[in-house]
Amino acid sequence: MTQIIPSKILIQMIQIIPSKILIQMIQIIPSKILIQMIQIIPSKILIQMIQIIPSKILIQMIQIILSKILIQMIQIIPINHD
Repeated sequence: MTQIIPSKILIQMIQIIPSKILIQMIQIIPSKILIQMIQIIPSKILIQMIQIIPSKILIQMIQIILSKILIQMIQIIPINHD
């Protein structure tokens, strides 16, 4: 999906989308897809996106993404019950 969207439109979308919805979107998207999306987006665009997003929302987004990845990591790690 993100491969098709030009960077200008992607940035406009982020500016238009209210922060609450942006956060909800991130919570809904599975972390695997989130990671793929981040990998697809060129770093220049990513930097622009980060500059546009208000810091409060950015912090919330990062917390959500990190917690998702953490949850996945915890699920992968085998636990020894001795």
